[in-house]
Amino acid sequence: MRSRAYGRRWPLWATAWAGILLLAGCVSTPSPQEVLGTGFRSPEQTLRTFLVALRADLIDLEYRCLGVDFRQANGIGSEAVYARARDEVFEREPLLSWLLDAEVEVLERREVGLSARSGGRLVELRVEVRTWLVDRELEILFEESAFYETHDAEGLLEDDFLSAWGEAVGREGDELVLRAPMPEGVSVDELVEFRAGKEWKIVGLAEVGEQP
Repeated sequence: MRSRAYGRRWPLWATAWAGILLLAGCVSTPSPQEVLGTGFRSPEQTLRTFLVALRADLIDLEYRCLGVDFRQANGIGSEAVYARARDEVFEREPLLSWLLDAEVEVLERREVGLSARSGGRLVELRVEVRTWLVDRELEILFEESAFYETHDAEGLLEDDFLSAWGEAVGREGDELVLRAPMPEGVSVDELVEFRAGKEWKIVGLAEVGEQP
């Protein structure tokens, strides 16, 4: 039986090797097709997006791949905090470093229940991570989260996670109705975009077979 020690610490040599890979210039730039294919509509797409973000050093995209539980466990309250504390996050979660410029193949996909926090589905991907140094199998846990966003011409006004998809999306007869809190001080005519959706985020990583 495999154990799952999500977020377990690795020895310092593991993080050191990841740093050597970076300093040696081994991280390849993602192709335009890979960048255009980024998104969060499935655990597999979120994983591909995170790999692209790591290779392209896109801090904002890395941050968007990480779920609420992961952020809270690592004291990441905002994208700005993540940008400042990224090195410390990778020290606490060194399994992230093994995804840098690695060949990653999904071996298995399993539904593992519902999130106690959001009620969203939890899916675990077992992946093989192949680098020039070593091959390993990891289990990456993803959470499905519902969200909404409102924008005006200047950009994002408000966004938040939803505890239930039905808070934003409903049906009235033959019509699909979207609902969200109205931003203060803004008229309906000033709104240029309203989005609601479901996204998959990374909430934990573990090496297959490792004990807590």
